[in-house]
Amino acid sequence: MQYIIKNIQDWNEIIKKIKKFIKPNNFLFLSGELGTGKTAFTKLLLKSFGVENNVTSPSFVILNTYFANGLTINHMDAYRLNFNEDMALYDELFDSSFNIIEWPDNVVINNANPKNTIKMKITLSEDNEIRIVNIESTDFEIF
Repeated sequence: MQYIIKNIQDWNEIIKKIKKFIKPNNFLFLSGELGTGKTAFTKLLLKSFGVENNVTSPSFVILNTYFANGLTINHMDAYRLNFNEDMALYDELFDSSFNIIEWPDNVVINNANPKNTIKMKITLSEDNEIRIVNIESTDFEIF
């Protein structure tokens, strides 16, 4: 499914659909070049879900954890990680949590599979005014 994002209302349409998927043991993989809006989208999504803390980029700490509506939410930035990193350290944290992973192609996540993962790729238009969002999911009831 492809979405054209021109403003905050367009993001909110995607957020309404993804919020239904925010459950334990589910993953949201966010791909896109630097500056396309992965963390900005995550901030909007988590605020709409009820996270009260300041949502920040986990670029330097690798993983931030938030709590809302009785659910643990992990937000990982795997940009600086690679396949050789010991992901077993994180796998345990992903159990019973909703997990947002930026730069998922840099790591292997054992708990993720097509039935519990939404893949979202964000690209910018040539003039940097419009974001093109491609979403893949086996759960077509959401989209």
